[in-house]
Amino acid sequence: MHYLHEGWGQVVLHRDIKACNVLLDANLNAKLGDFGLARFHDRGMALEVTRVVGTLGYIAPELMIVGLATTLSDIYAFGVFVLEVICGRKPVEPNIPHEQKILVDWVSSCMNIGAF
Repeated sequence: MHYLHEGWGQVVLHRDIKACNVLLDANLNAKLGDFGLARFHDRGMALEVTRVVGTLGYIAPELMIVGLATTLSDIYAFGVFVLEVICGRKPVEPNIPHEQKILVDWVSSCMNIGAF
């Protein structure tokens, strides 16, 4: 992800980082796949989007609210992916109690009460 954001003349926003798009090679090195929603944009600028794309649960709140995609949007999605791996839960679980449905909110509430 660092290479996509910093290694080119233009920034590459993946816009759909999630568990099924992170592939492991024979040496267990992670590779990011599925660039169907990826977009180039100029460094230091936000990408104004006309529609929000990505996968529910991985989309950064500010992207949903303001409609601006940045490298931080990808970093947020990667953070959700890491939480998914650590907690063994999907980002959104529809069939569990309301206060636990959204992984990021559940982890945040656990941190607030000192459970982590």
